[in-house]
Amino acid sequence: MGKTDMDAEAWLQAGQEHAKNKEWDAALQAYQEALALAPGDARAHYGLGEAYQLLVKQDQAETHYGRALELDPGMALACYNLGELYKAQGRSEEARDVLTRFVELSDDPQKIAKARASLAGLDGQPYRLCAQCGRFATLGDYYREARGQGILCPGCYATSQIKASTTWLWFVPLLAIVSAYGLFNMRGLYPLANFLILALMAYLMIVPHELAHAGMAWLLKGRVFEIRLGLGPVVWQRHFNNVLVSVRRYPVAGLCVPGFPNRRAIQARTFMTTAAGISFSLLMVLLFAPGYNGSNVVSSLAFRETFVIVNGIHVLFNLIPRRVNQGQLQIFTDGGQLLRIATGKWPAESLHVNYFLIASVYAWRRKALAQALAVCQAGLALYPSSSLLKNIQSVLYLEQGEYAAARALFKELLGPFQSGDVVGDPGVTAENRQMMKAMLLNNVAFAAILDNSDRETLQEAYTCAQQAYLMLPWYSAIEGTWGSVLVEVGRVQLGLKYLAACYESRYGDATASDKASTLAYMALGRHRLGEKGKAAALLKQALELDETHHTVRKIQAVLKE
Repeated sequence: MGKTDMDAEAWLQAGQEHAKNKEWDAALQAYQEALALAPGDARAHYGLGEAYQLLVKQDQAETHYGRALELDPGMALACYNLGELYKAQGRSEEARDVLTRFVELSDDPQKIAKARASLAGLDGQPYRLCAQCGRFATLGDYYREARGQGILCPGCYATSQIKASTTWLWFVPLLAIVSAYGLFNMRGLYPLANFLILALMAYLMIVPHELAHAGMAWLLKGRVFEIRLGLGPVVWQRHFNNVLVSVRRYPVAGLCVPGFPNRRAIQARTFMTTAAGISFSLLMVLLFAPGYNGSNVVSSLAFRETFVIVNGIHVLFNLIPRRVNQGQLQIFTDGGQLLRIATGKWPAESLHVNYFLIASVYAWRRKALAQALAVCQAGLALYPSSSLLKNIQSVLYLEQGEYAAARALFKELLGPFQSGDVVGDPGVTAENRQMMKAMLLNNVAFAAILDNSDRETLQEAYTCAQQAYLMLPWYSAIEGTWGSVLVEVGRVQLGLKYLAACYESRYGDATASDKASTLAYMALGRHRLGEKGKAAALLKQALELDETHHTVRKIQAVLKE
């Protein structure tokens, strides 16, 4: 086809191809030819605006972006580019208007995050953008810098640290082969063999370390709710007498979740339980250090020496008081927990409230809802002002289908966090207050879309879910609620993207019920797009995971209408 035979669509495609190859002069000519044939084509005006903007011809770019938006007010990218152009020119109010409009129009989560960052910058508000997943957050204190990777959200940071810790695993088979060859043929590769022994021993020692925590908790009349061996997605898990034992994909650390139902000496008992892991490792060092001979590491298979080294590393690693990212959450090392108890940052009432909180959550996850509610109410009888326990109580009402009651309680709890009047609330600290606020906003939003679908209720859900997502975007429950609300308010394509990200979360802590709920709302989204087959397949998956879940039942009823 010669140039004289090309129609407007062909010229437009040629312009887009030239733009992709950064051939701006050719792109300009192609878009102008397209406009000559179709003066009302918003896409050609947008293409010209983009080309002129990249050629730093801002006046022409502004003219064509403006014309594109006159012809197609829903052209999100024109809003974004025009907003960035205005921002570069210092025209803050105009930039704010079109970037806000972009956020309301776009179906691109990463572009939306960048637009939010621009808006926050215009308003002088603190924020963070994750260099890996691109998530925008107003609670930037949770983000951390990873060497060579930039600033990462807690989820991406945890993943990067786990990968860094396990990178050497690719070399284990090679080391084993080389070491075996050296032992039987050259007698010169003992250091490699001992390195392999040390690495394997370091991972095996996670088991007695976590069992030491558990054993001390049981000895001191406490309960153990979970023993987690490794980090990341679940490889295997099972309940043993209501203790959840799980093996995770990455064997780099572990977790023991204890609690004490009796408040008597609870700080001392918690301190001793926390110190048990370090004490075990230290005891191993003291027992096996006599007879330690460093020269054996290069001259023989040094089991004693590597055992002492591994336990010494465990002592140091766990004793240093620091935060550790466990996927979506941040916890303290043993040393960090000991320091907080010793300095009074974890008072007795907070530790006791935490027991009731943990006990009710783990019962809820086992679907023992009556038991979970009873534990929660027992805690509230002792600590009636605890918003942590009231929140779980409201979640349990939600699980039982009491949507209106749950929604009312969530809103009541949210009030003090919105106004900043949180005083005398056991377990709520300056460190977790904003996280608690985000969770309550999320819970109000989810209860609202389950309770009612009228315009006012959906607006409340949208406002609360958006605020929560801007605070904790990496938290899968909040991302899932945001996606569900977007589906409900009609922004289905964007909602499905957030729901897919929630479902594919790397962190591995989602239960079958969590996944079923997410799949159910994905089914609703596909149904509203007219994709009945995909909707049915997604709902089937949700029912296979948890056919009794209240969200799954509700969406199932909606799809049958």
